[in-house]
This record gives sequence, C-alpha cells and structure tokens, in this order.
Amino acid sequence: METTVNGIILRVQSERMGDTSRIEILGKTMFDWVALSLGNNDVSSVSYRDGDEIPSLVRTLINREKTETVILFSDTPLITKQTVFDAVGELRASGKNVIKLTRGYVFDTEYLLRADKIYTQETHYFEVDDFVTAFSYKQVALISDILKNRILEFHMERGVHFEDMASAFVGCDVKIGKGVIIGPNNVIKGNTYIKDNARILSNNVIDTCIIEENAVINSSQLYKSYIGSGSTVGPFSVIGEGCIIGPSCRITGCVGMEKRVVEEGSVISGYMTAYSFQSFKRRVFNIVDT
Repeated sequence: METTVNGIILRVQSERMGDTSRIEILGKTMFDWVALSLGNNDVSSVSYRDGDEIPSLVRTLINREKTETVILFSDTPLITKQTVFDAVGELRASGKNVIKLTRGYVFDTEYLLRADKIYTQETHYFEVDDFVTAFSYKQVALISDILKNRILEFHMERGVHFEDMASAFVGCDVKIGKGVIIGPNNVIKGNTYIKDNARILSNNVIDTCIIEENAVINSSQLYKSYIGSGSTVGPFSVIGEGCIIGPSCRITGCVGMEKRVVEEGSVISGYMTAYSFQSFKRRVFNIVDT
C-alpha cells in the first residue's frame, strides 16, 4: 500500500467490555491487530461511541497531503492488509468519494474534510471473516479462534507440522523453522524462535526462548532462555529466565533452574537428591551461575 493513506482507528467503547482497543488476543491488542492492516502508514486514533458523527470526530487527525483516508474500528481485529489495499484500489478506480466497508470506510481525503455526515448507503463486501465484530466476549472468543488458525496455517504453509491444531496456541510474534514438529497441548508465545527440525512434544509452555535445531522439548516450561542444538529438555522441567543450555545436553526429570549456564554435553537429572545435586553440579554437570 502506498504511503499516501491516512490511517485512523476508532477506539470503540462498549458497554459490556469497555475500550475494545485494549483487549488482547494472542499477544496483541485488538487495536494492534487492526493497525497491522494499515501497513507502514502512520495511524491515529480517537474514542468512538455508536452515533458519533465520524467526519467531525476525525477531522483534526487528517493530513491533507494524503489523498485517501482509511477509517477502521478497533472491534474488527481480523481485517487484513489485502482487504484495505483492495478497498483503496476500488476508491481510486471508481472515482467515488467514499467506499463503505462492512465496518469501516475509505474516503477521498478532500471530501472527508468537507463532509458533515456520511451519506452513502451502498456497502462494498470484501472478505467476510475480516469484519467479524467483537461486540461481546463470545465474539472475542470466535475472533481468537480465527486468528489462531490463521497463525497456524501460516506456519504449516512454511513446513511446520502441528499434530493437533485444536490444542496448539502460537503467539503472533513466534518464528518457527522448517521441519519442526509440534505435538498436542502446547502454548508458544512471546518472541520465541524455534529453529529447523526441532521437536516440541506434548504439554509445554515456551515463552520468549530460542530453541536451536534438532532440540527436543517434552512436557516442560521454558522462559526467556536458550536451548542449544540437539539438546533435550524434560519431561517435567522448568527452565527459568536467563538460562543457557549448551548443545547436546540432556535436562530431565523434574529439574528446575534459572540464570544458569549448562555446558555442552552435560546431563542433569532432577531425580538426584538436593544434597548430591549441590555437591556435584559444578564438577559433574558443568553448571555455572550467571
């Protein structure tokens, strides 16, 4: 999309849910999801309630140098860049002053600056899913499911195998390499990067971690840590913030650690007693406090 577009998002105020722009879905607020559809354009916003006259509400936010103005609503977080691009193209091709979307508008900027009300009644229909509206938390749940599946489909098209889509939750900022297998009941979020051919078995929570190639994670929780290539974590381990697990390590059996560096090839089993673990962790397991 060209950068001649004013992007304005109306922050819808709902009696049931308050400010819908703040509701978070899969790692982003609904406002942020809508903003993605406006590409690299600057985005302004203003509070909106049903019945407000949109031209007077947004007039002070309009940059006259941008020839089109796109106005969207914070309660339609499924809208895509492609739909916005198509709507702007329709306005330019038709020579009209306004294109009314299922929920939202594209205006000729000069027309919007002169208008007191929006008079058009003709609605242009684009992708139906893009305009599912969050007027209740039931609808928010439906939107969350659609977004979840869009994210999973994005990764599957790039070579990721999800063994159970229904129980896989992957955040919008997660990166996953080719050949990765992700089992049932996994929550993967934050700025996590899972590299090629890693295996994420069942029942894991992974938040803002780097998982190197060919690593295996099984029934464990990992937070803000690094797992080296070919290493195995789990079952039932908690790798807390600040851990660096080197290549070809094996962390298994109810291990809990944070802010630790585990050197290459180390083997750690949580089934050891606390006394023996403290006594031998440096000499045998090569654990270094950070």
